[in-house]
Amino acid sequence: MSDNNTIYFEISKNNPTPNPQTYRIVFVQDMLNAVTSDNIDKFIHEFEMVLRSAMLMRAINEGLIAEGKASADSKIEMPYYDWIDD
Repeated sequence: MSDNNTIYFEISKNNPTPNPQTYRIVFVQDMLNAVTSDNIDKFIHEFEMVLRSAMLMRAINEGLIAEGKASADSKIEMPYYDWIDD
């Protein structure tokens, strides 16, 4: 725990990849606020579907760029995700 009452988690791997790419995931707190022990499996499943759909859209966009049908600076962005726990 740090001086400002913030808890930090660190995961150590036995055989880490040398020089791995690091990504900062900004909305972890939002995910934590949305999930409970009752809905976490549903959340993970639905979030995976959203990520896979975004990856497909990104691949299509990259293909369009390669064919000259889209601007080289076009990209798929996903600044937020609205999850409905129904």
